[in-house]
Amino acid sequence: ADNFPLEVQVLRRDIEFIKQSGAQERSFDTADEILADLDKLNETLPKEQKIKLSKQERSEIKNAGGFYDAPNNVVYINKSVAADLQNTVGSHEVLHGILFRYAGNAAKQKILVEKFQSKLSQRQRNIVDTLMKKRNYDISIDSKGNRSSQYYTEYLTNFSDALNIKNEDGTSL
Repeated sequence: ADNFPLEVQVLRRDIEFIKQSGAQERSFDTADEILADLDKLNETLPKEQKIKLSKQERSEIKNAGGFYDAPNNVVYINKSVAADLQNTVGSHEVLHGILFRYAGNAAKQKILVEKFQSKLSQRQRNIVDTLMKKRNYDISIDSKGNRSSQYYTEYLTNFSDALNIKNEDGTSL
């Protein structure tokens, strides 16, 4: 039996899962280390592979357990945050890779998400939206009835996460 704390065991399992998926895994103790690595990496990457992050996205990394870099097929893990999360970062980020690879960009994922949502109950949609809001994802609806590209690229990964979370009443999705 593994004598390491549960969060270390889960992180090890996540890393192994990421590697088995075919993605490269890069783990760091803090968000600042991730950002420093990204900046250093960007100095060497061709323009089409550079990792472009806005100021807001750079700030959001500090609270994220990880993120998926689609052009380079790399999953970054922020170990200080990932250890505190209720769900595995590995499955969440690998699912991003699968969705980008097989469904496409946010506009294409929007079509998939809307079809998927049409099969869900209102309760299920509310659970996913509540989880996304709790995680500070933009779930707002604009005047034309559209949501942000982030909403569509995060919806299915958050639905997957929600399958493993017990609600306050003891039920799950």
